[in-house]
Amino acid sequence: MPCQMMRGAKNPKLPVRSRKRDVKPKITPIGESEVLAFRNTLLQFDADHATEKADILNTLLGRPIRSVKVFTAYHDALLLAEAYAPDENLYARCRQELQRLADLSLQWWNSTDERKRYALSGTGIANSLLVGSFSFELVQWLVKRFPESFGLEGQDETELPFQDLLYRGLHPSENGVTEERTLELKPWLARFNGDQRLLSRLVRIFQELPVSQELRDLLYENQKLYVEARLDKPELTRTLARFSAEPIYFHSSLLRKINFEEEISRPLPKPISLNEGQRQSLWTNARVTLFNLFRETDPVTFTDPEETRWYPVGRGTGIALFFLRPNRRLPLDSYVGYVAYKNGLPQAYGGSWIFRGQAKIGINIFPAYRGGESSWLFAQLIRTYSQAFGVKTFAVEPYQIGKNNPEGIESGAFWFYYRHGFRPLQAELRTLAAEEFDKINAIRRYKSASSTLRRLAESDLLLLPDGSDAQPFPIRYSRWMTEQFSSHFDGDRKKFVSKSIQFCKRLGLLPERILNVQERQSLELLAPFVMAVYGNTTAPPPSATVHLSNWLLSRYQKSESEWQELSGKCVHLFERLDALLSGDR
Repeated sequence: MPCQMMRGAKNPKLPVRSRKRDVKPKITPIGESEVLAFRNTLLQFDADHATEKADILNTLLGRPIRSVKVFTAYHDALLLAEAYAPDENLYARCRQELQRLADLSLQWWNSTDERKRYALSGTGIANSLLVGSFSFELVQWLVKRFPESFGLEGQDETELPFQDLLYRGLHPSENGVTEERTLELKPWLARFNGDQRLLSRLVRIFQELPVSQELRDLLYENQKLYVEARLDKPELTRTLARFSAEPIYFHSSLLRKINFEEEISRPLPKPISLNEGQRQSLWTNARVTLFNLFRETDPVTFTDPEETRWYPVGRGTGIALFFLRPNRRLPLDSYVGYVAYKNGLPQAYGGSWIFRGQAKIGINIFPAYRGGESSWLFAQLIRTYSQAFGVKTFAVEPYQIGKNNPEGIESGAFWFYYRHGFRPLQAELRTLAAEEFDKINAIRRYKSASSTLRRLAESDLLLLPDGSDAQPFPIRYSRWMTEQFSSHFDGDRKKFVSKSIQFCKRLGLLPERILNVQERQSLELLAPFVMAVYGNTTAPPPSATVHLSNWLLSRYQKSESEWQELSGKCVHLFERLDALLSGDR
């Protein structure tokens, strides 16, 4: 008998069918605390942290990112992980994840939400935007190297209207078009230059100005121009740009405590020979690295690619040295810049002003890599400069440790250098530093007051590895030379130079042959020193004239290393000069 069902009732013997849907688990965005936990493991190499780095990274891979703060923190943590990777597996996964972040950044850029589109501006992350003001030398190179990625953003107010300057780039027949002087910069460039890219045309106008390179640079700087860059090429970004001349080094430990004196005295390896392509790639990476931080240094911006050196100092670290082109060099000291690389990633930058066995130096570690092997890296810099250029005395200027530099005060930069043997030049500040350092060692969590650090930042810091005495830096010579120029020939510097060259001829310091252009320029630069030193006293002894003669003609022909070696041989000249500065005539 068929079963009869009551309307509205359920048959308990017949299960109710339901459709099962595949519900994907919700993937939560990466959180700030997770990124912090990941970064905290990266510089730990004990057994407890052996697998923790990989485990945490596994939980982060591929997950969405919602905030700019998390994006940038995670990005920089991946860079740090790549630099200090313990094995090839973690290294490769960090590289892959950074590529994912580059793709994600492109998605943000293509968003219709303007806040999201510009959220990563100024970070140097791939596919973001960067707007800044830079030197003419750098801008013209960027436009030539990456024409599709750079444009003109705008201009701040300036005392010299751009029309008064840029009209010099027009044909004389156009000078009657006075009504166009009311246009602003971008419409003006578009009006007079057709479809050509505005920034490219602007650069060309400056290139064609009939002025010296120094004046051109000054005029461009005066215009307060801003460029914008789309970081749409891997080599333009912090995310993907790399350079290395040696194999990747995988870390099993971190060198936090070192014997500084032993480290700087270890023999320095010979520099690796770079081919033309490698030199250009290194130069590009160094320039772009500083560009992404809104920084420039003269040795990197105005570098002489032929002189670029790469010193492999160990642990996956290479120190790239950059030298100024001959026409950009300083009169006496050699300004040699550096960028330090760790497993292909730029980790720190700075420079050194070298003069007769002494050098000013400083270290600037990029934020993403702070907390790593800072002491060891600084030792490698001292080791490189001391052995490559014969430097015996190192100095750190007050700005590096906090004078007019709030970041230096906040970071306690003074103590970084103090712990590595640098001491204040003034006796009273040496005493204050010693007393303060005793407190730091005796009192747990003691922190020097900002007022104390500002007092300590009033002095140069010196490192004298061999106990030698500090010698005057060239700035004192420059001030003294200004006095000489001002007190002779009614301040007529051209006449002073001409008389100096005649004086050097009378001393027999110049060859009979015709000088080439670089020799003539060197002579005009250095002859005033010779006349100022020997003009009112006896001539240099015969033993000094050979070196002095070579020195006078060599500023723009020798390499910086050869120049410093030659300057070191002019002992009599600089001893006389030091005596004149001290009043001992």
